[in-house]
Amino acid sequence: MQTSAVSVNIQAAAKTYADGTRGLLPTNLTIEPAEIMALLGPSGCGKTTLLRIIAGLETVDKGGCIRFDDRDVTSLPVEKRQVGMVFQHYALFPHLSVAANIGYGLKVRGVDQTRQRKVVGDLLDLVQLQEHAHKRPTDLSGGQRQRVALARAVAAEPKVLLLDEPLTALDAKLKESLRDELGQLLRRLSITAVYVTHDQKEAMAIADRMAVMQSGQIVQLGKPEALYRQPTHPFVAAFLGRVNRITRSPEQTAQGVLSFDTFSMPVPVSHGSILMVRPEHLSIQPPHLPGAPGVVSTRVFLGDKVQLTVSLPNQPPVLVDCHGDVPWQVGDSVSIAIDPSNLLPFGESL
Repeated sequence: MQTSAVSVNIQAAAKTYADGTRGLLPTNLTIEPAEIMALLGPSGCGKTTLLRIIAGLETVDKGGCIRFDDRDVTSLPVEKRQVGMVFQHYALFPHLSVAANIGYGLKVRGVDQTRQRKVVGDLLDLVQLQEHAHKRPTDLSGGQRQRVALARAVAAEPKVLLLDEPLTALDAKLKESLRDELGQLLRRLSITAVYVTHDQKEAMAIADRMAVMQSGQIVQLGKPEALYRQPTHPFVAAFLGRVNRITRSPEQTAQGVLSFDTFSMPVPVSHGSILMVRPEHLSIQPPHLPGAPGVVSTRVFLGDKVQLTVSLPNQPPVLVDCHGDVPWQVGDSVSIAIDPSNLLPFGESL
């Protein structure tokens, strides 16, 4: 089953509530046809507000515009926008079978039974639930119920599919196993999708691009790997994984170095005085080797890796991710090697 994918063009979309609260600052965003766009950020950042504006569940402030391809849908109610929606709680009808749940919207709209059977059959094949067609939702696993909700949402061939935290209701282990499956399923549908989540790993596994949001606005937009490796905003760096913060004095900055007691390394002046580096980009080594001198203060065994906290002179402690058989213990003196190319520069202040 496939529809002609559309682009979503959001121009100067903002939302101010009756009490004056700004739920969304003026936002511009273009989502390409058949692209999976994740809106990612903490609670209250505006991601769900933006999703509801796209859906037509919230009105946009004057001057904002929402287009599906060249069609202006800004003033259209939700039922006329041709959007499909999947929410945290799938709201399946418990008294109906899987097949009847998927075909419910088609039945309500008066689609003839032959077409209903064809669409439902195609979707059961797509989500691999053919053998469960006559079961009730209560007889299904959480992952199977999620697939039913997704199939129901696309049964009417929506122009845009909107997903609001669809994996949140699942336990952590099931959520992890379904991330890749959901991403593959969305790509097989070849439909433009907007995916709201606060889970960084979920967004990175599923989305083609991510819009990271903070305080009602998009602070960075791009492909998941690019945002992780080259964040341009300190919030993005910290939100997409763990980071260590390192500062250098104005003198060090002017000289183009980063110093730890007697050890110095070249770091471009253009990097500024505030630097960040991810735990996996630090290397721990014997204390006689050149690097930042430190002492291991905590050691946490995580199976495939060991996470060490190392105290450094004149800096906050840093986290270092190491392979699982690293010998260093609490109290050991060590040296930390830092590759300047892995430092994330953020200017003079955060």
